[in-house]
Amino acid sequence: MIDWRETCRQMSLELACHGCMALIVLAIGGAIVLWGIPPQPTGVIESLAVAGLVLCGGATAIVSLHVVFDAKLFMMMACSADKEQAGMKVDRLLSRLKVRAMPERPRPLADRVDGALSLTSCLHASLLAFLVLSAATTIPPLMSAV
Repeated sequence: MIDWRETCRQMSLELACHGCMALIVLAIGGAIVLWGIPPQPTGVIESLAVAGLVLCGGATAIVSLHVVFDAKLFMMMACSADKEQAGMKVDRLLSRLKVRAMPERPRPLADRVDGALSLTSCLHASLLAFLVLSAATTIPPLMSAV
């Protein structure tokens, strides 16, 4: 059976990798798209694709930063001596940052892991939408066929 601290360390590493890789892909994809987008999109569909691209890029950046923040919270939990104390420490921090109300008792680790995994799924979905819209705005034959 895996120790709860090891679970927190693994989640921290996994979330940090997902979040940082999404930011890197976003930066590279954004540079490529900015290089390939015409100065003034000519059609309505091109304009909507560029607007969607900007929206998806912003959403992906926000979600990836949230994932990296969650990675830091899991690492903070892994550094604690007691499982109950680790959860209280994270809840206290989130309460001080006014992100979440202070619960009466700390959330179970399994709930925290499930929340982080669902956030990672949102990150993957927004990154996929960004990449699809990037391809749609930079590949001219695709836009002219629509």
